[in-house]
Amino acid sequence: MGVRKVKYHQYKQANTLFSAFLLWAALVAAHLFFLQTDGETSDYYRASLTERWHSFELPEGRRGDIVFRDGTLLAGNKKVARVIVEPSLIVDLDHVVNALAELIDRPADELRKEINEHTGRGLVLAEGLPVETALVIDRAYLRGVFTRYHYMRVYPYGEYGASTTLGYAGKEPVHRLGIEHTFDGYLSGSAGMVEYRKDSNRRRLPGSILEAIPKHDGRNLETTLDRAIQLICEDELRAGMVRHGADWGLILVMDPRNGEILAVATDPSFDPNEYAQGNIGDEYNVLLHRIVEPGSTAKPLLAAYALEQGWLDPRKRYVCDRLLSVGKYTIREAAPGHMLQREGGAALGEIIVHSSNIGMAQVALALGQDRVLAAYEGMGFFAPSGIELPGELSGLKPYAYEQRKQAKRLKWPRITLANTGFGQGLAVTPLQLATAFCIIANGGY
Repeated sequence: MGVRKVKYHQYKQANTLFSAFLLWAALVAAHLFFLQTDGETSDYYRASLTERWHSFELPEGRRGDIVFRDGTLLAGNKKVARVIVEPSLIVDLDHVVNALAELIDRPADELRKEINEHTGRGLVLAEGLPVETALVIDRAYLRGVFTRYHYMRVYPYGEYGASTTLGYAGKEPVHRLGIEHTFDGYLSGSAGMVEYRKDSNRRRLPGSILEAIPKHDGRNLETTLDRAIQLICEDELRAGMVRHGADWGLILVMDPRNGEILAVATDPSFDPNEYAQGNIGDEYNVLLHRIVEPGSTAKPLLAAYALEQGWLDPRKRYVCDRLLSVGKYTIREAAPGHMLQREGGAALGEIIVHSSNIGMAQVALALGQDRVLAAYEGMGFFAPSGIELPGELSGLKPYAYEQRKQAKRLKWPRITLANTGFGQGLAVTPLQLATAFCIIANGGY
């Protein structure tokens, strides 16, 4: 009887266990069926699994170089690294902090406090580290510490490399100046994508790449700038600024045959390398972001255009007394050497040679408003030159402020017209003025 009772209990226990197993298997099967048929739930678990074991990187496409016309580097790239820690993965904080403190040159106490106070993921502890330092950190196998490599824009000549024209390229597309801005699409590379499986420490598993899209580097850009001429201009400009105590200055060298800019030195200027560190300077470019009255430099331009059009007789002589009255206003010469009190008057050539305000005022009055305006416009004033740089100003026509208030075209006062003869009452960019003189230098083209 005792043996039969034991066997009965064993049989009953086995049935119970088997029934429990069948119930568990049925529940598992039902759950699997539910996961397969319910899209929202299956998507959730699939995404959770992917997030846990899958990761990806975005290899950075290298930005193209900008070079002088001889190929010397103006703007290039330097491979650097950033150090990132995941506090939740750190096992021995003291070991990590002490090891990093020496390598990234930060106090250990400061690092410990920053890591302890960080509540999110991916704390960046250092930026712009040399590749050699990052490799040492990699080889130290510090749990929870990662390095990521990227390119940093570098400018070997700093503010001596036509910096306001060259510009600057920051990490984001909105941080672009100068040539770097205009040709951003040409210079920019495109990032790739590498998807892979990772381990519990978020490191890539060997041979686990699931998908790889290659990156593409940007194209290089050769400028017309001549390195030797550029560096000479930079030195001469700074010496001249000190010698004359000027607020701003510019040296522009152009090839009059084709308009190529061989050098452009500006002051104020800035160092793009310092700009990258947040030291904002005078990054505007006086070449095309500042307008000035051309003054006496406009005299040969107006005369040349008027002669070309046949509006002036080069043999005509103008009486250039010491003073010229225009209504209630009086025009004088800028200096005694400009006076031309010739018997029988002075010809146009003499007026230009001696830079006579009184002579050119009479020329402008004789030409009239329409022809004076046409002459300056024909020389490229009051319109962008089309240079491949952002933010170029157009200048100001004579009587511009008054004209803005009126829809109809206004007639200039006689004194305004007279002043245009010697370049006053209008404003142009230094680039427009230099371009106009290229017309004279190249024989009129």
